[in-house]
Amino acid sequence: MTTKNQLIHKALKAFHAKDYALAEKLFQELKARSPDLVIVPIYLAQLDLLKFQGSQWISTLVNLLEQKPYLVEAYFVLAQCYQQAKQLPKAAQTYHQALAYLMQKKDFDCSTHYSEKSDSSAKWNLKVATDTLWQTLQILAQKNIPAFPTSGTLLGLERDGKLLENDKDIDIGLDWLLMEQAIAELEHNGFREVQASYGLMNPRCLQSPSGMVVDLCGYATEENSGQTVSGLWVKDVPFEWNRVTYYPKIELQPKTLPAGNVWYLKNAHDFLNALYGKEWPIPDPNFDTIICAENLKDFSPLAQCYAYSRLYKHLNEQRIAKANRIAQAILQHRPHDEMIQQLVAKLTSSNAPLQRVLALGYFDLLHIGHLNYLNFAKQQGDWLVVGVAPDDFALKSKGRSPAIEQNQRRKIIQALEMVDQALLVEFPIAETQKAVKWIASLEVRRVICGGEWQGSEKWQRLEQALLEHQINVIYAPVTAGVSSTKIKDDITRNAC
Repeated sequence: MTTKNQLIHKALKAFHAKDYALAEKLFQELKARSPDLVIVPIYLAQLDLLKFQGSQWISTLVNLLEQKPYLVEAYFVLAQCYQQAKQLPKAAQTYHQALAYLMQKKDFDCSTHYSEKSDSSAKWNLKVATDTLWQTLQILAQKNIPAFPTSGTLLGLERDGKLLENDKDIDIGLDWLLMEQAIAELEHNGFREVQASYGLMNPRCLQSPSGMVVDLCGYATEENSGQTVSGLWVKDVPFEWNRVTYYPKIELQPKTLPAGNVWYLKNAHDFLNALYGKEWPIPDPNFDTIICAENLKDFSPLAQCYAYSRLYKHLNEQRIAKANRIAQAILQHRPHDEMIQQLVAKLTSSNAPLQRVLALGYFDLLHIGHLNYLNFAKQQGDWLVVGVAPDDFALKSKGRSPAIEQNQRRKIIQALEMVDQALLVEFPIAETQKAVKWIASLEVRRVICGGEWQGSEKWQRLEQALLEHQINVIYAPVTAGVSSTKIKDDITRNAC
């Protein structure tokens, strides 16, 4: 590997490990060495987006795309920069353009992701979140700020009698006019605003001393109609650009807890009907509250930004069911959008990948055993996802790195005809619960394991844990007499 390629590898590894300071240092070094390297402005722009300084990259990315209009990821990053610069119509148009180019790529396969994945659900602790909810409501009630559970938090309490499993934040509603007073009071109690609430003035996002994230959702009365409105609002843009949702009139009643009274919606079911529709008592894992909300006023520029960007991410990560649900919601607002029509037709056709399966391995020094294993895996479903174990897994378990570097191994696997998607594994199988969460996030129905692992302790644990997610483990036949280890040994022996 050349020095430049080594630097690219280190920079990418730092970025995806969320070591952003190191990533920026390495990409700046790459910029100095190779100013024409197209990957550099795309990643530096993404790093500046995290610091809310993405707008400064607009002209650079526009010029880059004029020279290289095939860079799908650059369109997506440019759209994010437009959105951060509050140029919402332009951002929506560019997200739409990114989707159009993404659809032209084979099987929507974009192996490199520039969008940051949220890991908030990994930090979700149901007991801590529940305690934080009631404590936050009590803090506000004691200061005469009536606040109440809303959105997903209300849904969990009313449908399941508890907060939603694996949620990412706590949703609390209050009068919009009391927002600043509420924030000041919570900050006095150790809360702090998270990343400037991601550029929104509603809701406002705060982290509690317990580490749980709380979204304060402001509700106001629309002057002309007298209706209750909320939604996602950006400061200093025309109000009609915002994502606006309509609700029933707020009716509150006290709720008694051991530590004191809090406020709760008297008409909770009316609120849930407005937001989720009358089917809210039935769990729907593909419902996206931001895009699929029943009470969304219209498909405003900000609503378009969220819809197109989330659709892009789901397609990019091959989350077919979630992508289809969002695309269907977009069509309700834009029934004549030919691109989305084509996408929905493809996603719902008989050719769409309905049965996703996962194969795992290092795939170092590719041999006939690997090909037999992957061909067997492909036969178990419609869409084969291959998880390639990264170098550091081998260092921990075997004490040495594979002969071929991880990104090269992934690209080799991705090039095989039977493979639909290749990605790096996020957690080793021995870390059962983390591995299960990652596997479940891929929306696979089967995991194909090499038969040599059948009966092993770590695979027995994983197999049992996956059953809770209706994911089955199937063991592939073993190709006798061949392995990467044997090939390496033979090479070493012949070289001596």
